[in-house]
Amino acid sequence: MGRAIPYDFRRKIVRERLEGKSFEEIAANLGFPATARGVRKVYSRHETRGEEGLQTDFKKNGRKAQYTDEEMWAAIEALRAGRQRGANYIFSLRCSQGEPTPSERTMQRKWKALGTNRSKGGVKKRENVLAQKPHEVWEADGKEQMKMATGEEVTWMNVADKASGADLFAELFPPE
Repeated sequence: MGRAIPYDFRRKIVRERLEGKSFEEIAANLGFPATARGVRKVYSRHETRGEEGLQTDFKKNGRKAQYTDEEMWAAIEALRAGRQRGANYIFSLRCSQGEPTPSERTMQRKWKALGTNRSKGGVKKRENVLAQKPHEVWEADGKEQMKMATGEEVTWMNVADKASGADLFAELFPPE
């Protein structure tokens, strides 16, 4: 897909065409990557629409929203009311109730723009708990499929006291 020809170049195309230059000649002299066909289209738009034809039609590009602002705000309020629910839940709920609603992705983009979106769920990191005295906090650690010098793969489990570092239990798998 080609780039849009800037407005200044569009004005230059019209001016040079009115001076009698050919489309090919104008395209070659522009100093901007444009084809004779592109130059012809710009001039044709100017002939049919006048000065307005030199403006881009970007505002007419793309789909029209299939929802109103009221419907979007209703979806935002649904998000605020049920903080644990995401766009897919709200979308399916509103659709099952027969209410017009924007797509899940549209809601997510709008919520992000408004700053009302929530971060994705997942496991929250716990703070590192420091033990004050022995036997207060224990730590379990496991290693899987560790290759030994003999080539054998083993797994082990270790349970240690966080305060003293003493091992309570260690088990090697497969048992020897």
